[in-house]
Amino acid sequence: MNNSKLPTMGRIKQRAKSLKKEKSIRHTEALDFISNEYGFSNWLDFQEALKQHEQTKIPTPAPSNNFVAHDDVEMTDEDFDILEEERTEDLSIAHKENVILNKRQLTKLGIEFSIFEPTKTGLNKSILDATQPVRTHFELENFHNYSEQGQGPIHKIKKYLTY
Repeated sequence: MNNSKLPTMGRIKQRAKSLKKEKSIRHTEALDFISNEYGFSNWLDFQEALKQHEQTKIPTPAPSNNFVAHDDVEMTDEDFDILEEERTEDLSIAHKENVILNKRQLTKLGIEFSIFEPTKTGLNKSILDATQPVRTHFELENFHNYSEQGQGPIHKIKKYLTY
């Protein structure tokens, strides 16, 4: 099934309402009938695919390179070459679908998480320009408190996870 051709949830519900009247069937039967037309075994499966499809339409912002603009770190010519390789376009649908599935699994398992996308430059320099959700998560988990950390390379803190 090509998810790029899926209709909106609203359109499906409108069509089911018309189909219910036209065929004198229950609304749930109409939803299942339409679901089958799109290759799904039932409405619940189709509804889940529609929700996931809608979520993939939300643009994913490019990762932050603010640490470069604020001169927080010394950059070499090689670092600037790596910086030019950073993602500037939206993630692919397949990548977004994987992220959605991973979020669902972590939530089902009751695991606290936050999401960030490290940059090649940040990984190369061992720098994390954390978004507010990551900052809050780290603080709540007593992993790191950014508000207590000074700015610039002299205040760089390296943390290693042990399992």
